[in-house]
Amino acid sequence: MKNKSTIFFLMLTIYLGFSNLVSAEDFIFESEYIEFKDNGNIVEATNGVQITTKNKIIITAKQSIYNKLNSNLVLIGDVILYDNEKKIKIFSKKIIYNKNIEKITSLGNTVVHLPNDLIINTKNLEYSKKNTLKSSYKTTLTDKVKNQISSDNFKYTVNKKLFYGSNIQMLDQMKNNYFLERAMIDLSQNMILAKDVEINFAKNTFNNTNNDPRLRGNTLSSNEKTTIIKNGIFTTCKKNDTCPPWSLQSEEIKHDKIKKTIYYKDAWLKLYDKPVFYFPKFFHPDPTVKRQSGFLMPSISNSNTNGGSFKIPYYKVLSENKDFTVSPHIFFNNDIMIQNEFRQVEENYKSIYDFSL
Repeated sequence: MKNKSTIFFLMLTIYLGFSNLVSAEDFIFESEYIEFKDNGNIVEATNGVQITTKNKIIITAKQSIYNKLNSNLVLIGDVILYDNEKKIKIFSKKIIYNKNIEKITSLGNTVVHLPNDLIINTKNLEYSKKNTLKSSYKTTLTDKVKNQISSDNFKYTVNKKLFYGSNIQMLDQMKNNYFLERAMIDLSQNMILAKDVEINFAKNTFNNTNNDPRLRGNTLSSNEKTTIIKNGIFTTCKKNDTCPPWSLQSEEIKHDKIKKTIYYKDAWLKLYDKPVFYFPKFFHPDPTVKRQSGFLMPSISNSNTNGGSFKIPYYKVLSENKDFTVSPHIFFNNDIMIQNEFRQVEENYKSIYDFSL
């Protein structure tokens, strides 16, 4: 009888001590093996543990160590932390959760799943339950259509869904590369504000894989309807160590995504970095347009007879089956040739008339 009473007393002491810990510290531990150390100030759980908090966080890990004195909870091995309130899931090998200041630190490589199928891959993540995720290490954000954003460091505000970073590289699903010195990306509104921009378009964007279409600008602002670049320089010329054979420099370049048209304001056409023509306003269809009246992409060509020339075509849709293209060629020796092409397609034939002046 004495032995049974002693065992019951020990079990009651452990149970009461554990209950006080849960009510005081807001943690509920579930594990095959839980051990109390240092007069109950240290709680260790091994062989798998699940921890639940009253602020809707559920954590699973292979092992946990809780220090009651500094409110630090250390989780080790295949850690999964799910914030049910914010709908954020964090995967890591080791996490430290300071309950006093509601700060969660993931050590080493970390994967974060956010709402709307957003995934962050980073290292040494800090998550403040107040509102922010951040890291000073290389970070990649991927959305549900596989657009990728890489940054040397980042800060993400959970409530407003704002992503801040520096030295950002973006790769969209069309294989266009964006380099941004600093940027703020509103993931809820699909909006970007960026400084010092360089865009390298996919090589086949303008149906010529030998070219390197690219655009640089001081600032970029973009949303679902428009993209505006200030003090932009555009060219499709192949990259070399010197200036491109031609470029179009504009105070403002605006891409209207609804009309699928690119507009230039106060634009200068430059040949080998020398201003040649000034356009107060200039526009052409964007690369996704198959058939629309307007200027086409300028190009540089070379003739064995007259030498190099610059061409800026204008395309006119006459009807569903007819179109006309005027292509002025401005040769570097000051000669000018105007090439004209008329096309007509009928049910049983196609005709092309080509003549030059």
